[in-house]
Amino acid sequence: MKKFVTLFLIIGSLVSPQLVNAQIYSDLGGGNWNQPTTWIGGTVPTAGDDVIIQSYVHVNVHSSCNKLTVLTPGKLDNSGSSHNLTIYGNLENYGIITSTVNLLNCHIYGNLINNGSFSAYSIKLQEGDQYITLSGGQTFYCQLFEKHTSGTVYANTDLRFYGTSVDFNGHTLVMPDNGLFSVDAGGVNKTVREIIVWGPNTTIMFVNGINVHTSTFENSTIEGDFKVSGYNTFLTGTTDVQGIIENYGSSHTLYINGNIINNGEIRNGTNNLTTDITGDIVNNGIWSNYKISLTGAGAQNMTCMDGVVFSGNYLDRQNGSDVFFLSDMYFQNVEVDFNYSEVIFNEGSYVSFMGIGKYFRDAVITGNNAILSARGMRFQNTTALTLNVSGDFWNYGQMDIYRTVLDGSPTQHLWFAPGSICKAQMFDVNCENLVVETDLEFENTKVDIHNNQMVLPNETTIKNSGYNYYLKRVNCSGETLTLDFSDDAYISDINFDCKVITKGKVLFNSSNIVFNQDFVNHGTLGNSGSSHSIYLNADFYNYGVVMNNYNTLTIYSYGDIFNNGDWDIYRNNITGVDGQNIRLFDDQAINTPSYLHSNLGGNGFQWHLDDVPIPGANASTLILDPVSDADYGLYYCTSSEGQSRDITINSRIEPDFTSDAPAVGSAPLIVNFTDGTGSGFPIVSWFWEFGDGETSNGQNPAHEYSSPGHFDISLTVSDGYTTATITKPDHVFVCQTPEAGFSFEDVCLNEESTFIDESYNLNMDDSLKIRYATGLIDFSSEWGPVNWGAIQTLGEPDVYPVYADSNRAWATLTPNGPHEWIELSYDDPSRISAVWIYENLKPGSVDTVYAKNPSTGLWEILWSGTATPAPLEARIFKVGFPETTFPVSEIRIAMNTGAISYWSEIDAVALVTFVGEFPSDETAYEWDLNNDGHVDFTTKGDVSFTYPDPGVYEVKLRIVNNGVCENEIIKTHSVNTGPEFILGPQDITVCSGHVAMFTSEATMTGTFGVNYQWYGPTGILYGETLQDLKIDPATAANAGEYFVVAYNSCGSDISQTAVLTIQENPTAFAGDDATICEDEVHGLYDAEADHYGSLFWE
Repeated sequence: MKKFVTLFLIIGSLVSPQLVNAQIYSDLGGGNWNQPTTWIGGTVPTAGDDVIIQSYVHVNVHSSCNKLTVLTPGKLDNSGSSHNLTIYGNLENYGIITSTVNLLNCHIYGNLINNGSFSAYSIKLQEGDQYITLSGGQTFYCQLFEKHTSGTVYANTDLRFYGTSVDFNGHTLVMPDNGLFSVDAGGVNKTVREIIVWGPNTTIMFVNGINVHTSTFENSTIEGDFKVSGYNTFLTGTTDVQGIIENYGSSHTLYINGNIINNGEIRNGTNNLTTDITGDIVNNGIWSNYKISLTGAGAQNMTCMDGVVFSGNYLDRQNGSDVFFLSDMYFQNVEVDFNYSEVIFNEGSYVSFMGIGKYFRDAVITGNNAILSARGMRFQNTTALTLNVSGDFWNYGQMDIYRTVLDGSPTQHLWFAPGSICKAQMFDVNCENLVVETDLEFENTKVDIHNNQMVLPNETTIKNSGYNYYLKRVNCSGETLTLDFSDDAYISDINFDCKVITKGKVLFNSSNIVFNQDFVNHGTLGNSGSSHSIYLNADFYNYGVVMNNYNTLTIYSYGDIFNNGDWDIYRNNITGVDGQNIRLFDDQAINTPSYLHSNLGGNGFQWHLDDVPIPGANASTLILDPVSDADYGLYYCTSSEGQSRDITINSRIEPDFTSDAPAVGSAPLIVNFTDGTGSGFPIVSWFWEFGDGETSNGQNPAHEYSSPGHFDISLTVSDGYTTATITKPDHVFVCQTPEAGFSFEDVCLNEESTFIDESYNLNMDDSLKIRYATGLIDFSSEWGPVNWGAIQTLGEPDVYPVYADSNRAWATLTPNGPHEWIELSYDDPSRISAVWIYENLKPGSVDTVYAKNPSTGLWEILWSGTATPAPLEARIFKVGFPETTFPVSEIRIAMNTGAISYWSEIDAVALVTFVGEFPSDETAYEWDLNNDGHVDFTTKGDVSFTYPDPGVYEVKLRIVNNGVCENEIIKTHSVNTGPEFILGPQDITVCSGHVAMFTSEATMTGTFGVNYQWYGPTGILYGETLQDLKIDPATAANAGEYFVVAYNSCGSDISQTAVLTIQENPTAFAGDDATICEDEVHGLYDAEADHYGSLFWE
């Protein structure tokens, strides 16, 4: 209806223009604005006139009007230089407003309705409140849209701009409910600046290069790409990010004064973006900008969708209020500083911080049974951060705080990832059961378990260091605990219900330390503080040092003692209830007064050694000082109450064995083994491992080997207290039986016979092509130009295998320096699969080997590793790798000389190419080419031979592995001659129609046989390949000369020529029939008379 009314008014005005006196219409012919002919009535509009454009009008001067309406198909554009068009009333566009030539600037004081095409250069809204309507989804295509002076702009509809910079000079744009404010830069940098956008649930859509500067957006949904290019940009209320927020230009801060929900991406862009947030955070997307600052005056909440990660550089909390994690939280490579605020985890949640070397500091954490995972992080603070954990605890980084408290109930689990460390000054465990799942490393930490249970389900190592730092008040149970302490860290008040291994230096700071299972010392044990005693209720193995250290240490031993180290303390008490054993490995003495307690009462005490009374040993306790190999034997005491338990002092078991295994045997091979173990105690068990998967518990077993191989033999023996093992590598060698085989082709006389080896199950060696350096390309440094010079690496080694400091090897200018290198060249470029480096002094510095690819001219890494000191002996450092895809003629050797003390020297460098496998020296070949018992060749592989005479020969190949395992094969081989005729075809004459038969015979030597081909008067007789030729029947057409060729692959022979003669049969005719009388004479004659034979009448 509105369109109908508008059309009616237009038609009415055209018919009766006098009805609307204040309006000026453009003439249908159009024209320039300042021309009277452009306007109906000839009046040029001025500021007080309402103008209606219904044709093509050009603004060719600065112009003005009151209200402007552009109808369809009206068009308004600029002409000539740029001009301003000032509209003091409303502007309604249903047609086209554009800048055709130069710029058209529209200054509007009223409201703006656009239902057409609007692409003037600029729209400048002037003073006062104004309303904008974009009908039918239209878009402003102007380059500048500006609110110029005071007032508020109210949008009645969605607003869309393309290729437009929007500048509101600090004024407000009020959007309708759920409105859209869209600006498309069109691929050119445009700016939205100094605007305050307000409206319930407004969608902000900036795309294709829009930069936002000094603006505020309230309760908005951000779509597209929101580029922050100024410092005073604010998001207020609740912001929903569906698109991208990023920085543009130099680094900036985006102020979010309210809540933010990220369903899109928040990132840095061209430089760093800081988000300053006063409200709550929900992250369901990608959040990776430089810094998140929580600046709310009150508590703030953070929520994260499962698996979504915060991955910016920094997260900090200002103003000191609480932060609540309302879900599982994930932070990656983020440094976290809460400035002493409290962080409250959601009940039972999972909180993960991942980042090598990143810190988490200055926070008070309330765990609420949450799991805290910190991979690679450093927990630290400068004053006193206490981390209270009520759930399980994962540490993947470094904790450098004041105190960590595990106060869950009743059980908590503890994980430390490899390389992670706790540097908290105090680590307290208040839960009833602490389950330790991994190794633990502390540094300068006081670890107090508060008499709770520490459970070790696996083998676990606990490290600690620092004077006056400790592990104390523990009830420890499980498998094996290794204590690796240093810098005078100590243990105190611990009950060990697990096997304990000590390394480093472990000190004892109380007398309430009890070892209820085996205790093995590989480090240093000592006392700390006042004098103390420890209690060993199981066996004790000392491979290190046991000393007083500070004041005195006393040991009470209730199990066996095994000493292979230094032992010098105040006192040992051997106080077991049952028999005890003291073992001195390698006769290592215990330099401590050792009190052997008989545990007897009564009187009349007498000690015995090997059943012989010890003079003067008449007390209930026998003191040995020291305990040495002079005291070996079995001790016991008698009194009026009877005989005490036995105490035995002796050395360790020395396992050994012999066998009747030959140097090499063939399968099946039976080997008899004999135990030769030496021990002061009876051996009670044997366990043999024969190297082929079979075992035995006999003392002197026999074992049958059914397959070839080298076999390591191990014997483990036990006397009931300790075990010992001896292994003899390659003690039994069972050779494999070879399978001889070869192939060949029969030959002709004077041809070479080649026998191709096809044997297998041989002892094989690699066949290698080894090249030594022929040229020096470059190097990092050298001790001298000749002696110890880089040139010494050329050619074959001339120092190796001698370990020595030699001037015939290359040494760098200084030892223990930076990375050194040398580049060498080689003749005969070939692919390689190994580099052999001959090291004659301080080996182990090589860490990288390169080869130059001739196609690219670039060095490619063939192998890299870590420089590690090797045993002090000359060696060939064999670096292997997959065969190169290109021929190698240049290599580069790089060394980390700083990893090796003193100089490292290199004698030579070889390039190795794998050619194949070849029978080793442990395999022998015998070729007998006539099977006459004479070995003609011992060649491994193929052989060739020319036989002097034709004939059939037996060829034998015999192969022997390791001189024991053998196999042979015999095959028949023929040396052949070509055929020779001993009978050729003879001349024959036959009557026509009769059979003609030619015969022949040829002979040869060998197995090739004879082939025949007959030739007749017409040439080759196809299909006639037999020894004899039969012509049946023979006719005059067959008459002529015949011969036959005999042949095989060694030659041929032609027979003599024979002639076939065909005679025609005679024709007889005695004349006509006649009748004669008896006794009458009648004459007969041969009427044809053309015969050549005899006549027979009848």
